[in-house]
Amino acid sequence: DASACTATEGCVSNFCTSCTSTANCTGQASNTTCNTHSGVCYDATSNTATICADAGACTGTEACVSNFCNSACSSSSDCTGNAGGNTTCNTYNTTCYDATVNTATICGGAGECSGTEACVSNFCNSACSASSECTGNAA
Repeated sequence: DASACTATEGCVSNFCTSCTSTANCTGQASNTTCNTHSGVCYDATSNTATICADAGACTGTEACVSNFCNSACSSSSDCTGNAGGNTTCNTYNTTCYDATVNTATICGGAGECSGTEACVSNFCNSACSASSECTGNAA
């Protein structure tokens, strides 16, 4: 069984390798569940995230990161397949969003926005509600 393998390996046909089912992870100390998308045994008690091939298995603005649904994306590829059309990653606030609906430029500060625009919730916006949203404005 997998007790002879490294912490994330499964025992498949009597070889330590990537798991294909949870049965392959039997014998691991705690990583007794198989992430069938990545072939890695993991601890489903401490990691309760949904496993995923892409963000289609995830909810809302969630991304699929290392084959687990995650609230934070680091690139748009993490958002691929999102059922709500949230297929683009705002790398500043790490959420997937729908770039066909929200065409605003993403920003870390108003320096990335134009004219009198502010940076509100990491999107350039014509309306500010606090001076901090105008920080970095080029003009």
